Amino acid sequence: MSIETNVLVDGRWTTRRMDINHVLASNRETDKSRPTNITTNVVNPPILGLLTRTLIRSPVINWIIPARIRNTGSNDVLFLSNTALEIKEISRDGYLRHVLCKEDFGAEIMAANVFGSIAKPAKPDTGLTDTSLGEHVADIDQLGFPPQILVLALESRNLLFLFAVQEPPTLGKFTSCQRPLPASRSYEEQLGKHMAVDPQSRALAIAAYKGAFTVYALKPMDLIKEEVTADGFLDEDKFDPIRQERHFSVEGIILKMDFLSPPKGDDTHVILLLVVNLDGRSRLMRYEWDCSQDLRSMQTMGTGHPVAPNVQVPLLLIPFQSTTGFMLISSTVMAMYIDVLAGYAAPTFIPLRPGDESPEEPGESKGLALWTQWARPLRRPSWSERNEAIYLGREDGHVRFLELDSSNKRITGTAKVGILGINLDGAFASVDAPSRADDLLLATGNMGDGGLFWSTSKKSVEQFQSIPNWSPIIDMITESELPGPDTLVDPTISASNPSHSQRVFACVGKGLKSGAVCELRFGIEAKIFASLSLEDVVESLVLQVWILPDMDMSGIYILLSEPSCSSLLFVPSSDEPVRLMPDDTYGFEYGARTLAVGCMLDNVLVQITESVIHAYLHSAQFSFNHHVKDDERIILGYIQGNGSSILTAVRGSSNIKLHFGIFRIEETHLSLRSLREPILMTSEPSCLSLQKIHGNLFAFLGTTDGSLQVFVANHDAYRTVLFEHTFPGDFAVCESIALLSTKTDEPSLSELLLLCGLRNGSLQTFKIKHSDDLDRFDLVSVGSSSMGKVIVMVVPDTTSHHGPNYHCSRAIATCGRNLCLIDYGQTPASTGEADVNSIWLTDYQEPDFQQASMVAIGQADPWTIPYIPESQPNILCGVDQVRCYLARLGPGLTPQAVPRRTSLGGTPSRVIHSKHLNLLITAFVETTVEDFRRQGATSKRRFLRPKIAFVDPDNNRPIHVVSGDDDEAAIAAEPLDYTSGIGSIYVGLTEEKILGLLEWFPKDGGASYHLLVINSLDPRQDPGNPRGHIRFYTVKRNPSGVVRVRKKLKLDREMPVYAVASFRDNSIVFLSGNELVLQTLSNKRWLPPVTFDLKSRGTCVSVEEPYVHVTTVDHSFSVLRFDDDHFTPQYSDQVARNGSFHLKLDDQPITLVSDRATFVTGLWHPPQPTIDNSTAILFQAELPNSITRIRRANIKPSWRLDSSSKYSNRSSIIGSSTNGALYQFDILPEDTWRILRFIQNMALRNKTICPFTYTRPVHSHIEPSTDGPRRHMQIDGDLLSRLLDRGSSSLLGEMLAQQPEMIHRHYDFASAGARTERFKELVRAAFDEKGTNTNIGTDVDVDENVESVEMAIQYIRRILQPVM
Repeated sequence: MSIETNVLVDGRWTTRRMDINHVLASNRETDKSRPTNITTNVVNPPILGLLTRTLIRSPVINWIIPARIRNTGSNDVLFLSNTALEIKEISRDGYLRHVLCKEDFGAEIMAANVFGSIAKPAKPDTGLTDTSLGEHVADIDQLGFPPQILVLALESRNLLFLFAVQEPPTLGKFTSCQRPLPASRSYEEQLGKHMAVDPQSRALAIAAYKGAFTVYALKPMDLIKEEVTADGFLDEDKFDPIRQERHFSVEGIILKMDFLSPPKGDDTHVILLLVVNLDGRSRLMRYEWDCSQDLRSMQTMGTGHPVAPNVQVPLLLIPFQSTTGFMLISSTVMAMYIDVLAGYAAPTFIPLRPGDESPEEPGESKGLALWTQWARPLRRPSWSERNEAIYLGREDGHVRFLELDSSNKRITGTAKVGILGINLDGAFASVDAPSRADDLLLATGNMGDGGLFWSTSKKSVEQFQSIPNWSPIIDMITESELPGPDTLVDPTISASNPSHSQRVFACVGKGLKSGAVCELRFGIEAKIFASLSLEDVVESLVLQVWILPDMDMSGIYILLSEPSCSSLLFVPSSDEPVRLMPDDTYGFEYGARTLAVGCMLDNVLVQITESVIHAYLHSAQFSFNHHVKDDERIILGYIQGNGSSILTAVRGSSNIKLHFGIFRIEETHLSLRSLREPILMTSEPSCLSLQKIHGNLFAFLGTTDGSLQVFVANHDAYRTVLFEHTFPGDFAVCESIALLSTKTDEPSLSELLLLCGLRNGSLQTFKIKHSDDLDRFDLVSVGSSSMGKVIVMVVPDTTSHHGPNYHCSRAIATCGRNLCLIDYGQTPASTGEADVNSIWLTDYQEPDFQQASMVAIGQADPWTIPYIPESQPNILCGVDQVRCYLARLGPGLTPQAVPRRTSLGGTPSRVIHSKHLNLLITAFVETTVEDFRRQGATSKRRFLRPKIAFVDPDNNRPIHVVSGDDDEAAIAAEPLDYTSGIGSIYVGLTEEKILGLLEWFPKDGGASYHLLVINSLDPRQDPGNPRGHIRFYTVKRNPSGVVRVRKKLKLDREMPVYAVASFRDNSIVFLSGNELVLQTLSNKRWLPPVTFDLKSRGTCVSVEEPYVHVTTVDHSFSVLRFDDDHFTPQYSDQVARNGSFHLKLDDQPITLVSDRATFVTGLWHPPQPTIDNSTAILFQAELPNSITRIRRANIKPSWRLDSSSKYSNRSSIIGSSTNGALYQFDILPEDTWRILRFIQNMALRNKTICPFTYTRPVHSHIEPSTDGPRRHMQIDGDLLSRLLDRGSSSLLGEMLAQQPEMIHRHYDFASAGARTERFKELVRAAFDEKGTNTNIGTDVDVDENVESVEMAIQYIRRILQPVM
């Protein structure tokens, strides 16, 4: 008789079948007196949840589709990734502008296409398309219905149709309908692998990988429009483009599928072509249908035609528009089939690989570069009736242009357009360019950046914009991951990054051009389009900068103010260079410092210097000069651009007075009159502003004694200060002032905010409360943010102006290296909340551009925008100590990833940050193709050589690297080949792959050392059974920048070494194959290793002495203790996961473990080992992608830290995925988890928040339960962010007030009132009477009248703030 029982094997409980007698005997032999550390006291694990949110979306673009799914007048392009749709508009100069984004599909996008009317080409001379559309298209645009519709096949087995409609004040919203796809018997037969649309939008076909496809008969666009707009408005419930559907079965693998153009005049003929492979042989399967009949009449024509041998597995299928034919593309040849309805004649073969067209990066692949993409540019109908124009793209970036005469079956023109310089394996499209006759090409890759290119005369390509791509992320680290307090920091090296927040770096890309180390930043991108060195322009430091209009609209002017002079630059709207203007321009005074300059509403240009007020009216050529008295000097000035008034602070012989003036335009001259009597100041002003508020003029002044004063500017009756506020703290002097207005649908509901930038680095926000008769004026403090440690300069962002007074809803602030956009938008001023995001200047020609501290920033006044050329919209001008930059800061600003990449010249694998050297150390592989001579014969051979690179993360200066005893002086004197702050050196042997880097600081024999540890995989002797090595190097950096690398030690292992960590003073632990090894250095010699056998190969190791944490590929996570020269198992995961990475939290007994199945699991370590030796599972979160790295660091910018909270410096947890996505994680206490999960459970059933998944079956109650699956402990931050975006408090109130449905009676409360009462109870439990969540230190601003809904929304808004 045998039984199943649990047996402890190597510290793990395993289920085994054993004989009953054996069990009894073992029990009798057990030594009852042996001590044990196993405890029987049960300690319950804490109840914790995990909040997950997408911080940076994956940059991988799978489809680029030119489509007009908003309206006929917008030249839009659709960018589609696995989970998101983004609409971008192409401006007249060809640049992309963000419009809308949608990422709530609830499943991955498997296929995408568009149907409907298209642009009508109308340029007779060039054959290129015009921006005008046909009359039939314009007619469809009535009532906001677009000419085209997007269709998506989702992994959730749904077919989704959608378009966007304009909905002021937003840029629009999406209207959609979905249909379920037919059920499949297996994953291979799931529809969505292929999608094709009939050229005349009569049918849609969706195919699986093998065995099945479905054809849908589509309604005409005018019928769809008639149904949707029948009631005079867009009725989403009546949107259904499908007329019929029919499912087909086919034997074999479906390689390609597309519709062919019918013969001319045959308007009812629909032809579908499939390339099907069965048993290694491909056939052409043709299905035909008369669309005037039922779809059941569609039938296959014969049993299929064999495909030519040299295109058996075609890379591309390109249907013709001018005839019923198509092309099949292989790696070397193109097969052209014409008039297939008359029978499959022998195809015409055209070679595609001339001998002089070698691969761009030949060493990156053993095979030939493949043709992966094609695009068809728009041409005139008369030309397209007989001809085809096609761009072919190869994966290494080569692009060819083909013109074919399909009627004569020959190529009439071919050209090598050029090399794009990217990996063209993502998406490719040709887009209509409004302002040029050239074709505009858009291309993206999966391994590096994409771009926008002009195809000039089909003979060359010119890139003018980059599409960033930081995938794949191979390794990710944070700057705060530094050695401990005993680190030997090199005294000659000091960090030059003054920012409080720590930075995030990653190894990204693949190959010679795309491999890079990348700083991942988050914020608003400002794309530099012009820059100028100030070396020959200014004499000293620039103090202020302004942008002025050119009334002739041929460019813009930039005025730079210095301590003793001023300079005027002209930036032409054409490609001409920036030039310095002569001193007589506008009659300005350039020999003195400019205190203020601006253009008033009546187009009067005004300049204020220390001695002169100068005005100039361009239209009448009037000018005016007002000089102050000899014993007076103007110390500050302000020009009210949205009026005609100015404010100056004038220092006399014994006092300082405020002077208020207004300009008048007389018939023959300009005049300056006083608004009121001057006001005597009691303290010296530090800054001033003049603002019009509801008919009155107010002067706001900061003073050097730390106060903010308000005066009435247009009434003599108010001779004293109307309001005064004193800023607390040291150096709390106001240096800049900006007036903002919240942007609401109803202008009368807008609230005015006053922002004050202080000398101590803080930004103070006030709400303005006043009455029209000035009986009451008050500034109520509603917020304070720390922006840095130096002066904060804040100016209104004039691109956000609205209302008759041109008030702005955003501001731009600079504080040291921090350049930020502060957006109040529609946020109520009473909360003091604003979205604050960094602004990052980028230059596509200089990917590693490092933004310096801005000494001055400026923008054009909003009322001068009509005089700004269309090619220079929304300009931000920034000046650092050496250069002046002009960047585009467009409308619809959305925070996003803004990477800064430093090219390595190879494929990176690992990166670490060295505090000892203040450098990034990156491992990468350099690939070369060289002549190889063997047995007297010479051939080409690919060599893979491992290298390490040293990258300066702060300064783009070259780094010299020398090996061994090389002469440092001689090396430093030689010219450098490095293009930026990089130096590299070979390590290891050819074909060896570096798997890890570690800085080790051992102590041996009373001495301390600094060593760089490199672990690797060596496949040279036997690729099927590779060996492993650990190499130890000393690395020193001298003050001149030279880095010396010397090899000191080496350990050889029979199996690859996958991970290494330091242990105690002089030991390392590492994972070699299925072994955990500890190696100790004593008296410069290695002691015998201590090993422990793991159940599967290890992937990640970390140390928390005396414990060692290990993640393995098949057995998840384990904790071992090292004592008395051996390892003792302590804990292990109770589930055998396919482990990937882990992070042990320093302040809690919790480890986050990621696996290859897209889960992140929280494991709790009990205080003492338990009987089953397992960890408790606290929570389990499912993410869209597998997390390969998890890091914890202080990466929050200073303005997101609350100085009044003890949790202000709490570090953040982030995780990265291979596809470039970054996620942020927050561990939640039970009370907080309950209220958020309650809201999430309601949101999952709400159509507004989850439009495509709200109908899924409900299996859990709205009331959160801790007894359910651990995945219910996850809070989806992306879902909660949609709640904020789509209604916030009002939407949450609607969900609470909705009466429960009978179908959900077992998963909901009995009534809406009961649900609301429970919600209030959870809110009270999560927040104390002060509105503070004491568990995680997030304060919620509440008072006695604030409802529970507002408290919850304020808390969600704060906890969902990006941590970068």
